[in-house]
Amino acid sequence: MLELETQYVEPLSELHSVIKAKRQSLKMTQQEVADLADISLTTYKNIESPEGNYTKDTLFAVLNVLGVQLCLKP
Repeated sequence: MLELETQYVEPLSELHSVIKAKRQSLKMTQQEVADLADISLTTYKNIESPEGNYTKDTLFAVLNVLGVQLCLKP
């Protein structure tokens, strides 16, 4: 299991680019992340898209695979 790290993203609408950069830094394909998160490739591609539409459960599954922790600040 990967060690979790915190990524600070502001605005939150840029989360997709952090996810993509993290995946690339791990040298993983979109398909590999989708398989490990137990989601379809199409769903994963939505997460990396600025206009993506996905559930929080899907997002958390992907973040877990990538070793990224989401923290919300007021």
